[in-house]
Amino acid sequence: MNRALCGGRTVRTLDWHPELSGCFVASYTFETPAKHANKQHNQSEQPAGADALGRMTFEKCTVLLWSFEDSLEPALELKTIREVTAVAFCPYDGELLVGGLANGQIVLWDLGGELERVEQANRDARGASEYRKQARHLMDYPAVERIDREVNPAAVSSLEHSSRAAITCVKWLPRNYYCTSTGHLKSHADKLYRFMMTTALDGSVCFWDLEFTMPALQKLIAASKTAQQADRTMYQRVNNLFFPTFKLVCELPILSVVIDEAVYLSMPLETVTELTVRVKHQQQPVPVGCEMLLKVGSYTGQLIEGSWEGYDFEQGALVNDEPVKVQHVFGQIHNGPVLALERNPHCRSVFLSIGGNVLAIWAEDDKSSPVFWRKKAEMITACRWSLDRVSVFFIGLSNGDFEIWDMSLKTFRATVCLNLGSEALTTISQHRLASARNCLAVADHNANIRIFKLAPTFVNPLPDEVETFQRMMNHELTRKTNQATWVKGYYDRNGATIEAKIQAELDARENRLQQEAERVTANAPDTGTDAVRLKKMQELEKRMPLSERLEQKYQARHFQTLLRKLMARRNVSPERMARQMRPEVERRKYNAEKREAIAANIALAAADFVGAHKLLRPAEKEDAAVLVDESVDRAELVSKHGTDIADYRRAESDAQDVLRAHYLPEMESFIEVLTKGRERRDKVCISVGTNMEHLVSYENKRMLRRMGVAPRTRLEDLKPWSVEEMEGEATIQEGTNEGEKSNDL
Repeated sequence: MNRALCGGRTVRTLDWHPELSGCFVASYTFETPAKHANKQHNQSEQPAGADALGRMTFEKCTVLLWSFEDSLEPALELKTIREVTAVAFCPYDGELLVGGLANGQIVLWDLGGELERVEQANRDARGASEYRKQARHLMDYPAVERIDREVNPAAVSSLEHSSRAAITCVKWLPRNYYCTSTGHLKSHADKLYRFMMTTALDGSVCFWDLEFTMPALQKLIAASKTAQQADRTMYQRVNNLFFPTFKLVCELPILSVVIDEAVYLSMPLETVTELTVRVKHQQQPVPVGCEMLLKVGSYTGQLIEGSWEGYDFEQGALVNDEPVKVQHVFGQIHNGPVLALERNPHCRSVFLSIGGNVLAIWAEDDKSSPVFWRKKAEMITACRWSLDRVSVFFIGLSNGDFEIWDMSLKTFRATVCLNLGSEALTTISQHRLASARNCLAVADHNANIRIFKLAPTFVNPLPDEVETFQRMMNHELTRKTNQATWVKGYYDRNGATIEAKIQAELDARENRLQQEAERVTANAPDTGTDAVRLKKMQELEKRMPLSERLEQKYQARHFQTLLRKLMARRNVSPERMARQMRPEVERRKYNAEKREAIAANIALAAADFVGAHKLLRPAEKEDAAVLVDESVDRAELVSKHGTDIADYRRAESDAQDVLRAHYLPEMESFIEVLTKGRERRDKVCISVGTNMEHLVSYENKRMLRRMGVAPRTRLEDLKPWSVEEMEGEATIQEGTNEGEKSNDL
């Protein structure tokens, strides 16, 4: 493959040539739908417009036509003004190729004679004579002449009336159906039309008439001087002029769609066994009804079924539009953008959807939940039903795995699983033509397109396979109906109990949230606003729609996936990082525990204060009844010991006998007893931490009171008295007392 044309890009869409086997067209872009959705919800600091403008100015918007005959060099290089996000061949005209641009416009390429021109140039270059090669060598020209493979666009739609965002899907209506300017889909038995439908990320669904027969468009062509030139083709006359016939407006960004589109069977004009040999086929249409009904999948993971009614008369606008009426909302099961919706080609009431990590098979009879669904460990990025077998489909994952599911064999896991590399698979497409029906194209993020040859097991249908598949689907639908009936009956019988249990769970949850808020408030009294904010956030989370909650979960998981990929690319080991971060984690954990302990201690401060207050200052008994009881008890005690108090001399003698029975050390004087008691008290005070200065001051004041001096507080009073000073003071006091006695005498 020539990497100069598509290096660094991703295969966005792929479509097979409707008439020639072994030919397909692929568009290459720098962004995938998943990346685009991520940018819509997570705006980075650096604007993405600068990169887009630089790519648009200096780099080509690659659209290549490939052939099995040469897998290294594309057959055609289609030029365009913007990146092509959707591409599709006209199923009944192999010369018309339609592309949807990133800005919402439609581009048309006329491939009539272009492929033959390039192949003839290749044959001429290979058959050049040796003389011509030598001449080119002498002139420093390449040995092989450069072949002009570029094809310019034939027409581009009007920017004013096109969609406002990237085109996501291009579908073709059956040839006998057409869309009026008032929005009605009608059929004609004899006349053939050329109508297609496109969807875009802005939620618009446009119907286009590629026969350009609208009267309003004919007036614009007549008013344009350039379009009136005689040498202009039909496409050149409508360039930058043609617009959609009718437009539907949906509130959701549409990523995938299912409608009643055209179905064709191909018949080869010659029999060839080699896949590299191109074979021309003849298309035969299959009668298909087309209803004014569509199913769309959005970026937010929603899957809805909508319809429109059209208008009874013209609205006076150049392009009439109508809002899509939502008929049904399918069960919310996808945890990411619905990247693809695929209708089963053999059982049209069944379709496949992928979104996030979930693949689901739905039946139109039951829209509450899928008939079959599985959740994968990796994100599912591509899917496709088999065109030959009703029970076989293919899926691609973001880690490069490719899986083939055969529901006739097993439904719990894939039948075949292959890894095609480390890049995500973006597109899966099976060849539509009969001579190459067993060819399957798988594209990835690295701009690689692999062509696989399917085994006959997955190509040749089994006997009565369609009936067996329908019976299986009906059996699952019956099981779901019976289960729903049983659940409804059980609820009718036990409605009060169930409601009480639910109410109890809600009350318990509210109480738990309230306790949590109170605990947060108690731990941090100054953060009342934070608690109120937390409560408001919890209430908003309750009121948040399920789609938004799932979208937030999807964004979080997507961030974790990107982080894991970034770590893998940087060769960062999670185990080694965990070991290196363990000290920091433990330090943060210790700090958190410390803060919690401090907060708990602070919360207990009030209770500790009350306890200490009760211990240090016991409550006084002021109750009169309590006082009366105490007085009564005191009187009883006085009366009880009255005899002992009256007989004082006997009590004194008994006390002296008790004292004589105990050993008491002999003391020389009473002053020695006081001195030793004082020393013992000082030791006890020092051991228990008593305020010695206050005690010394108290003793000095007490001594002064005994001496009859007024108790003044001076610095010298704080000095402790020695034993000699105390003895001298006592001697002076005794002399004073004796002198007073002698004077009295």
